[in-house]
This record gives sequence, structure tokens and C-alpha cells, in this order.
Amino acid sequence: RRARSVDEKNLETIMAIATDLEEAMRYEEAAQALQELLKTDEDNTTAAQRLRDLWLKLERWESAHDLTEKILKDGLRPEEHAREQAQLLGIKYELGRIRQSQGKRDEARHFFKGILKLEKGYIPAYIGLGESLVQDGKMKNACEFWEKAYETTANPILLHRLEDLYVELGQPEKILALYRRALNRDPANPLL
Repeated sequence: RRARSVDEKNLETIMAIATDLEEAMRYEEAAQALQELLKTDEDNTTAAQRLRDLWLKLERWESAHDLTEKILKDGLRPEEHAREQAQLLGIKYELGRIRQSQGKRDEARHFFKGILKLEKGYIPAYIGLGESLVQDGKMKNACEFWEKAYETTANPILLHRLEDLYVELGQPEKILALYRRALNRDPANPLL
């Protein structure tokens, strides 16, 4: 802190203070220090990533989302971009899940669809989107959506969710037909 009083704009000092505060589990103060640093050096990807990680610890999903989108625009190396993209998918999923639990299903669907635009194989987004349709009483739409999702991904979790829904709807013949079609496409699959 004394070093900072000598040169308030010294980025290394601010980063060291943020590290000390984070290690002391004073996450709010560490976040403030990193925000100050980013005001001075807004292109500092390391500081932005650390701040985003603090937002995640503090469960400030919207802030983490916005910052991760900004980080992705910073011209990262391919492996860093892939890592940040995966981080963004997880944050979007959390935002969708939270909105869904709050009864804000349209907002939840927005986040789940955003995930699927970025990553066609992200199964939790398929489940979340289908669940929002079920909660809206759109059972037929949910079934159709999960069937298409299964055709796209071949993920058995979707079959299990469809099985539960068809049984709940009193239509077990539909899941049996779906299993038969799946077996015809992949007869050697022991799971099926």
C-alpha cells in the first residue's frame, strides 16, 4: 500500500494488492482493485480474467458474463480462446438456470439458445431449454425438441429425459418407437 501511495498508477502494485486481498479472501476489495487497474489499462487480459474469476466466486453472473464476452474480443491465442469460450458457456448456463428458477423462462431460453449457437453439443442447454418448455406446459414441443436434440447429439441423457416425459404423459409407445429407431441406427450400442 505504501508503494501504491508513491505511484498510484503502478499496475504491478495494484495487481499485487489484488492478489493479497484475494488470498485473504477479501474478494470484494480484490475486485475493486482489479476494476481500478482495468480503468487504467482496459486491455489487460490477465486482470480481466482474474476479475471475472472473482465475479464467479461472488456469484455475480451478469458481471462475469459481460467481462468474459469482452475478454473473448481481445484477440486471444486459440487455446486461450477455447478456454474462455468454455467459460462463457458455463456462465450462460448458470444465468439460464437462475432465470428459470426465478420463473423468467423467456430469459432462460435466451441464454440456453445462446449456448447452442456457440456449441451444438452442450447437453445441459438442451435439457434446460426442454425443461422451460415443460414448465410452460408445452409438452409436445419439449418432446419434439428433445427428439431433435437426440438426433443431433446422440446423447443418452436426452433419451432418459424423453422416457420420463413420455411415461409421465402416458405415452410409453413413443419412447419405445424412439428406442427402436435409435437401435436401428446403432445396433451395436450396448447402452441402447
